[in-house]
Amino acid sequence: MRQVVGLIWSCVKWAFAVTVGIVVVIVIGALCGILGDSAPDIEGTAGMIETTGDFDTQIRGNVKYRIFRHPRKDANPKTELLLKQVISATERYMGTAFPAKTVVLIFDDALIPADTIGQVRALPGASFLAPISHNLSALWVRIEVRPEQESNTAGLKSILAHEVSHYYWNHQLHDGGVIGFDLDEGAAHFLEYQLGDNSEVWEFAQFAKLCVGADPKNGPSEALARDVLTTLELGLSSDQIHRILSSEEFANFFSQICSQPELISRYASAGVFIRAEEILGRSRFKRAFHEIWELSKRDDQTAVDVYDVHDVLCSHTGTQRCDEIAGAFEEFGFEP
Repeated sequence: MRQVVGLIWSCVKWAFAVTVGIVVVIVIGALCGILGDSAPDIEGTAGMIETTGDFDTQIRGNVKYRIFRHPRKDANPKTELLLKQVISATERYMGTAFPAKTVVLIFDDALIPADTIGQVRALPGASFLAPISHNLSALWVRIEVRPEQESNTAGLKSILAHEVSHYYWNHQLHDGGVIGFDLDEGAAHFLEYQLGDNSEVWEFAQFAKLCVGADPKNGPSEALARDVLTTLELGLSSDQIHRILSSEEFANFFSQICSQPELISRYASAGVFIRAEEILGRSRFKRAFHEIWELSKRDDQTAVDVYDVHDVLCSHTGTQRCDEIAGAFEEFGFEP
């Protein structure tokens, strides 16, 4: 009888050990990619055409992509190349591996919130870091872009540069109710400007500068508005600038823009980064930029504020240039 009980107990222990071993293998396999890199089903893509592929980056190595389009939408043959170029460029600029093994890119209107910027244009793209399936999906990311944006190669590059950057810059949440330094969106717009070749970021940063301290109803001062329009080098004469500033359309435009503090914050913050890179030079600025990013991931979840950003930037230069850095913050309405 004892032998039978002992045999049964041995079988139970063996079965338990095997079960635990299988679970461990599954978990480790999921974490390390042993079981393969097939991404989970993507919500909202039923009936869409999927294109898959992969490419290698200098630091991360292999990155897979899944692109979803509606059947009647023509694909831009440069989309895959743009995605590779943007991810590789962002990785090089950040100086650390791209934090994803698979990128999901979806061209669809329905998935993006009907957000608007001053009722002027619809949100062209969005990035989502929340799990897209009930699995260990920390390695998965997704980008959503409006279908009409794909045909414009330059515009698509700009959108991808912005959204891809959020896979690095996603640790800080900005209070949209106040004009404050918006680290994540400011950094994303900065990389959109640098790596996505979008000069409009600098233009919007100039317009945002007008709203800092301005009365939303009355708009910015004429002196500052004249200075901004001159800075943009639009080739306008003094009389033309005066007529623009006196027009009702100009007043309405700025009343819309200046009434949106979140919009002002993100572009003003990008303006600070653009100025700071000019002052420090690209090599020093990239080191400071990376240090700010590392700071944003600190374990205590304390938000990185304008003082932190100023101090890190100044730590990479001397007193004279630090004064110039402070001037850049003040130019865009921040007091470090």
